[in-house]
Amino acid sequence: MNAKAKGSRAERRAIAMLNAMGYLCTKAGGSLGVFDVIALGAVDIRCIQVKSGTGRLSPLERETIRGLALPTNCTREVWRFPDRCKEPLIERLTPALWAASDPVWDGVWDGDLFRLTLAEEN
Repeated sequence: MNAKAKGSRAERRAIAMLNAMGYLCTKAGGSLGVFDVIALGAVDIRCIQVKSGTGRLSPLERETIRGLALPTNCTREVWRFPDRCKEPLIERLTPALWAASDPVWDGVWDGDLFRLTLAEEN
């Protein structure tokens, strides 16, 4: 089996598992995005990079994923499906630390509009 087919099969396995847990999933076509699978749950979002066989994240991929600005209810995960393994090995990546000088934004729901404003410092 070629590597692309093996990776697609691992992605389909991940989606089937997530669907069984109640998530609505979408798959990046041709693995062209940062994440292979995005799973939407009732209270959370799981952004998942799927690897099969002996595949692992490169240090650059790992830092790219960690550095993304995502909502707080969103997790960054790597699911590895080693050969002849029934269950994936799941690693949850922690976000990179934000610089103290980065602005903090507050969101305010204003009728039909969500407004972002800079948070006031205490």
